[in-house]
Amino acid sequence: MPARSLLVVLCSLAILLAPATRAWGQSDLEKENAELKARVTKLEADLALAVERIKALSEENSRLRKMAGQPAKKPDGPGAGGAAPGPGRSSPASILALLKAEYAAKLAPLPRDSKADQLKFQREAAQWAAEAEKAHSGDVRWHIRLSGPPQTSPRGTALTGDLLDAPGGTVIEPGVDLIVPSRFGRSITLEPAQKEWTLAGTVRVQPRIDMKRADDASGAPGSAPLVGPFVEFRYEFNATEVTKPEPAKKP
Repeated sequence: MPARSLLVVLCSLAILLAPATRAWGQSDLEKENAELKARVTKLEADLALAVERIKALSEENSRLRKMAGQPAKKPDGPGAGGAAPGPGRSSPASILALLKAEYAAKLAPLPRDSKADQLKFQREAAQWAAEAEKAHSGDVRWHIRLSGPPQTSPRGTALTGDLLDAPGGTVIEPGVDLIVPSRFGRSITLEPAQKEWTLAGTVRVQPRIDMKRADDASGAPGSAPLVGPFVEFRYEFNATEVTKPEPAKKP
C-alpha cells in the first residue's frame, strides 16, 4: 500500500476513534463526580447525626448533674456553642427528631429510582427500623399538663395535654395524646382540678415502612408523621405509674 494511502487510512481511524475516547472520558468524569457528591452528602448527614448525639448527651449530662447538685458542664465539639438541648426520650417529638437525623444519615442517600433500588431501600430501612427500636425504646418519665378532661377509650383512658420539661416547667411538646390504663384514669378523673401529672413507664419506638407514603400529604387524615419518605413514626407508650408531680424544691 502506498505511503500516502496508508496515511489517509490512519488519519481516518484517528478521526473515528477520537470522539469515542473523548465521550468515554467525559462520562467517566461525570460518574466520578456523582460518586463524590454522594459521599459528601453522606458525610454531611453523618455530621448532623453526630451533632444530634452530642446534644442528647449534653442533655443527659445536665440532668444528672442537676440531680447531683453540680453545675451543668458545657459540651465540647460541634454544636456546642450555646445550642438548645438535643433530642432524647423527653417526648415523642424529641424521639422523632433523633430518628430523622438517623434517617438522613443512613437512608436518605440511598437511590430509589429503579425497582431494584427500592427493594434494597426496603431491606436497609427494615434493618435500620429494628436497630432504632432497640436503641431508642426504654424507660421514660413524662410530665403532662392536661388541656381537657380524661376520655374513656377502648384501650384505657385517653389524655390530651402538653408535655413539660419538668413539673410546672416549659412546654416541650404541645397537644400530645396518650393512653394510660383505666386504673390510672380513674384517679385522674377524681381530681379534675389537678392539671399536671407525672407519667412513668416505657416507650417502644416502632418505625414502620410504607412504600406508598412518599410525603406527609400522601397519608390519610390522622396518619402517623413521617420520619422520612416511606418510613412512618410510630411508638407505643405503656404507663406503669401516674402520680402528682413533686413540688419543686426551694433553693
